Amino acid sequence: MAHEVSPDPETHSHRRHHAALASPQAPGTLLEVGTDAIPSRERLDFWRESVLSRMRPLPGAPGGTAFGGRLRRIVGEGADLVEHASEAVHAVRTEAMCRRDGADDVSLSLMAECQWAMHENHGTQQIAAGTLYLVDYARPVEVRRSRHRDLSIFLTRKKIHDALGPGFVLPTELPQAPGLGSVLQTLVAATWREAPRMAPDERTVVLQACTDMALALLQSSQKAGLEPDSRRFDDSLYRAAWGLVRRHCGDPAFNAERLAALLECSRASLYRLFARHGEGVAAAIWTARLDAAWQQVTRDAVAHPAQRPSLSEVAQRCGFSDPSTFQRMFKRRFGVTPREARMQGH
Repeated sequence: MAHEVSPDPETHSHRRHHAALASPQAPGTLLEVGTDAIPSRERLDFWRESVLSRMRPLPGAPGGTAFGGRLRRIVGEGADLVEHASEAVHAVRTEAMCRRDGADDVSLSLMAECQWAMHENHGTQQIAAGTLYLVDYARPVEVRRSRHRDLSIFLTRKKIHDALGPGFVLPTELPQAPGLGSVLQTLVAATWREAPRMAPDERTVVLQACTDMALALLQSSQKAGLEPDSRRFDDSLYRAAWGLVRRHCGDPAFNAERLAALLECSRASLYRLFARHGEGVAAAIWTARLDAAWQQVTRDAVAHPAQRPSLSEVAQRCGFSDPSTFQRMFKRRFGVTPREARMQGH
């Protein structure tokens, strides 16, 4: 039976249920979250926080009183199977959101049921029921969908690179039926039909089969003549790298070696990636630290003096272990000292 993550209608906590859905679980666990137990006026807000956390819903979706949705997930290692069904949605994932959360996984999705859908991730694509398509979460995304049911395999980039090689480049589109695409559609649909009656170890076996088929489809997409967009792959990795830099720059020990480890690539590959964008890795880390320091210094300028952190504290928070180095680099970058920047912020 499914391990259901169901909200308490009396004391539901949106963030708590989202955390449960995203928390580590044993492979083969079947998780479910839905809106049935949520008061009708709160359903859309619940869905925004618990399911669309990577996206920002835009006006135009139906009001909360008409909304309903269900998400089921089979947990794997480096790959998850997800079924998402809901009323109409319009949502975006911006460049700023990509940088902020650093997510770089990829979903290979089948639109099982839908009257109309538009998807923009690597160009605009109209999606009909029965269409296979890719979503790269290291890039901005926009989706518009009528009431729909979508079946997806989420793969980490490490999973893809381990199977297909670190130089593998994502295609811009997938081969459709007949062939592997048709087999994958049948396998995924059958998995969701039988999942509630399976034991966790059985779901693990089937998830592995779906994953292997998805990886085979990705590989065949290049053999079939669908040209990969190497620049798009390079940009995706670069965006993911910058997201990690901004997230970890407050740690004085954060450096190129640790960034390469987080990206699961060699330092040489990392240096080449930044060089293709006219940047150095160390310079990017220092730039992120200085930008963070500027934001803190100018933001704190309007606070009461007793509530402001000292400039030394700001330096430490932003990854500078030596205050004099912080002062010198700050002035070189912005033309004013941290103290002068704080004074100008009044």
